[in-house]
Amino acid sequence: MRTEEDLRNAFDYLADSAPDPSHILTTPEHTPVRRAPLALGVVAATAAVAIAVPLLVSHDKQQPSVQATPQHVDEAWRDRLSLPLPAKMIYDSRAFTHRSQGLILGDGDTPATCVVNAYDKGAFDAGSIPPGSPRVKINDTLGYLATLADPFSPAVRAKVIAWEPAPGVWITSYCKVKDKVDPVKAAEIARLVNTSPQRLPAPYRIGYLPAGLTVSDLSVNPQPDSTSEAPNNFIATLDSPADKPSAAQTPDGPVVVSGSGPATITYLTGESATATHLPKNAERITVNGRAGYLGSEYGISVLAIKGDGFQVRIVLAGAVPNEREELIKIANGLELAPSATDTTSWFDATTAIP
Repeated sequence: MRTEEDLRNAFDYLADSAPDPSHILTTPEHTPVRRAPLALGVVAATAAVAIAVPLLVSHDKQQPSVQATPQHVDEAWRDRLSLPLPAKMIYDSRAFTHRSQGLILGDGDTPATCVVNAYDKGAFDAGSIPPGSPRVKINDTLGYLATLADPFSPAVRAKVIAWEPAPGVWITSYCKVKDKVDPVKAAEIARLVNTSPQRLPAPYRIGYLPAGLTVSDLSVNPQPDSTSEAPNNFIATLDSPADKPSAAQTPDGPVVVSGSGPATITYLTGESATATHLPKNAERITVNGRAGYLGSEYGISVLAIKGDGFQVRIVLAGAVPNEREELIKIANGLELAPSATDTTSWFDATTAIP
């Protein structure tokens, strides 16, 4: 299993490696088993990372004045990489952008790591697949066993499975087992992928964002149901749309984002929540009927909402003027799911995340 630093390096490389769209043809921190959020703009002071979340209660009788009407449906926030987990493997992390999705699976005993990326139409440079690459059958699709960049060592070439389940839509699968690239395992994982859109649960509904900011990507750190951990840590990264590149991406690393945007809304659970300290010298305020803590870490303003087994942390990092007021508005605009442990009660991300 890779450390969070390894994953961050791979994610950051991907963000910097988008090629020229004219080359497109046919048209994404800690110990392995219990890992910390990948896309944190704030650092969780924990070696654990659980996935989902202890009890949250919405306060219907105290609707904040800044809360907006429900957002339009954003189809980007659907899960298109669902699959049954192979024996002993767990979800390491998942991430979503408006044009792609990434999934990392891990087995700490073997050890083994697999990376699966999905790209919307126009978001994948099929020209990066070398001519003459061997063909491989992935269910009803004839894909490629292509020599591409290793997701975790981009300067190294490695065998990656790439296939096109729908016109212009591409998926790649890469596996490393006992420190050796394993295309047979990658093909095994590829054949398990279900590309039909599934509901992506979100533990909060965003009702307010400062002018000029929108959610650019989501990061989810899950664990299997068999563990004693809560189900998800959930991070929304905020950016200006003008800052996001539109060029196609090469399959050179996980789609999963690094969370390096100017602002994040982070929902920590389990040990991630309890081990993450409240902001230093925090001012206690009331946020949507709950106790909030407004302070700073490393010179950056942080607003935290801490509950029984969960913590919500909002960071703007100088992205907007009047930061203190904007942090409070964002916090007051958050509607929390009625249960932190039952993800069926969570919001549909297509309408909860703008």
